[in-house]
Amino acid sequence: MQASQRAIRIAIAWNVVLTLGALGLAIAVFRPRDARFTELSVERINIEDAGGTPRMVITNRDRFPDLVLAGKHGRRSDRKVLPAGIVVYDEQGNEAGGYGTTAMSDGHGGSLAGSMLIFDYGASEAIGLVQRHSATSGEAMLLVSDP
Repeated sequence: MQASQRAIRIAIAWNVVLTLGALGLAIAVFRPRDARFTELSVERINIEDAGGTPRMVITNRDRFPDLVLAGKHGRRSDRKVLPAGIVVYDEQGNEAGGYGTTAMSDGHGGSLAGSMLIFDYGASEAIGLVQRHSATSGEAMLLVSDP
């Protein structure tokens, strides 16, 4: 009797293994190849090349990346402005510019809001389009910097 109970247990175990294997294979075969989403909510997206070098970051204000200039990493707090937006990087992983929207103090008890599209030299801004406004005024600028 013990031999037949053992044979039954082995048969049950094989049935479980084969069933789980078939289920896993079916899921792998029939899952969609190109997943599509109608909406995706995230706080930050990091895009890297195959070697792990950052190429682009899409982020909210709270998760804006640290500075990366001339291969050196600085702190987020070293930034003059902390926007939400997109940061792009060169082949070495240094910041090369970006797009952002932000709000900041105007230094006189009020606030400024604005948007900017900036392209960088190695360690400074090269060219940019900036618009900023307060409750009482606004301005738009084309910035061209020569290091």
